[in-house]
Amino acid sequence: MTPPRYFMTYYLRALLQHVMGRLDEAARPFGLTGQQIAVLALLRKPGASNAELARQLSVTPQSMSELLLKLERASLITRAADPKNARVLRTALTAKGQQVLARGGQEIAKAEERLLSPLTAKEQRALREALERCVKALPEDR
Repeated sequence: MTPPRYFMTYYLRALLQHVMGRLDEAARPFGLTGQQIAVLALLRKPGASNAELARQLSVTPQSMSELLLKLERASLITRAADPKNARVLRTALTAKGQQVLARGGQEIAKAEERLLSPLTAKEQRALREALERCVKALPEDR
């Protein structure tokens, strides 16, 4: 008997739950959550605003504010007023944040490698490209 085929969203959700669990495990030794490590990873390119980061992680601006406040208190990020708009805070990694991201990033890379191990290198590239196109096609108000 052939197993049932599910909607693709079923598989994406199952992968997301697994990945978020591994992210949390990788971040735990640094006293962080997977979501906090994800914010640090987004800040490799400095200068993002709260709203930009919230959109990239698909969370509310309020949730992102809380995440950023915790990271700032841990001295992992700095926030400074945008010279063109003082109401906007631009965020950047501190040296400590860069170190934590480097070490945590290695653990995340290992987890991602295990997750993708059933795929060939070519299939991994194709999956990444397809997912990137889907993410770029998402509406701005996500």
